[in-house]
Amino acid sequence: MKTNHDYIRLDEGLDLQPNGFLNVLANLTRTGVFTYFEKTPDGTVRVIRQLRHPDEVFAETTLNSLMGLPATNNHPEELITPENANNLIVGMTSDTPKKISLDNDPEEYVQQLVSFFDPSAIKSIHDGTKRELSLGYTCELEDSPGEWNGNKYDVIQRSIAYNHLSLVDRARGGAQCKVLLDGEDVSKDLHVNCDGLSFIDNSERLDMKKFVLDGKEVEVSDEVHVILTRQQNDASQSVKELAEAKSKADKLQAKCDAYDEDQQKKTDAGDKDKFTKAVTARVELVGKGHKIVGDSEDLSKLSDREIKEKVIKHISPDVVLDGKSEDYVQARFDISVEGFKPQSNEGKLANGLARNADSGAVVSVEDARAKAWARDQKLWQSKA
Repeated sequence: MKTNHDYIRLDEGLDLQPNGFLNVLANLTRTGVFTYFEKTPDGTVRVIRQLRHPDEVFAETTLNSLMGLPATNNHPEELITPENANNLIVGMTSDTPKKISLDNDPEEYVQQLVSFFDPSAIKSIHDGTKRELSLGYTCELEDSPGEWNGNKYDVIQRSIAYNHLSLVDRARGGAQCKVLLDGEDVSKDLHVNCDGLSFIDNSERLDMKKFVLDGKEVEVSDEVHVILTRQQNDASQSVKELAEAKSKADKLQAKCDAYDEDQQKKTDAGDKDKFTKAVTARVELVGKGHKIVGDSEDLSKLSDREIKEKVIKHISPDVVLDGKSEDYVQARFDISVEGFKPQSNEGKLANGLARNADSGAVVSVEDARAKAWARDQKLWQSKA
């Protein structure tokens, strides 16, 4: 069984009744998801989201517990009973609770008139010392997480039974329901949720705690402290995770860089090998060209194709190479090189003799051969 305190803020400008009592119309609670801060025995505070289902909020026994509900000045240290009521009651709920709906609000509200007849409580309200109402009730929590109107919840409140309504100076439970001055104000400016605060130790208020924010120390309530601490821890965890992610990214980048360097080395080695082969092929091509066309022309200034074409035309002057493909030129070049035969000594001699024809000594190879034969026939005479 849980004991919860829900808070409702009283409005400004409340008038006394002719008998001196103070009547206020308020939306005391609603359906939907409520956020509570639960203080555990070890002193820590945790957030728990509780669903008030319409079937529970508007159950006959639940609504009946609101009728004639005693009102107190501050929350008592214990639940209201006939034994302690005489010294605690300063007012009461004074009519039958009603179910109402508000414009643009999917939840349903419980509206009721609250009367205060204790002078001290009435004075506190008019002075502004205390302007908030807090419902105290018990319920059973069903551990059944889910979602209601887009809001997630952890548990469902069952068997809600209201015990008292308290006038407090400050409600620590988040948003409050606004009190109505009269029946005409039921649908005006009432889109506010009723949140609450739950204490396991039944104490009225939580002690203030110090929290360091951006180097400055501030005092906050327990529930605010736990939220800020959680956010701070989440931020620290995010920073840690970011650092870990950066470390992993750096390691991965190092591996990528090492891989790139290795690939570059392989590429450089391959390029070097290609370059060496290209130079060797070029030297070989120039050498073949000079072997066929001679050394009179500098083939090193020609392109590979130009060298091949010059060799081909040297062997076959009438061949037409314009428009021919590289494969065709290469094939003709290979044929020319393979079929080429260096000039014999006899041919060289003939050419040499031909170059000396103007001296009248020898004009042809045949003449030279005949002259040599004639000379050899007379050699015996000289030896005799």
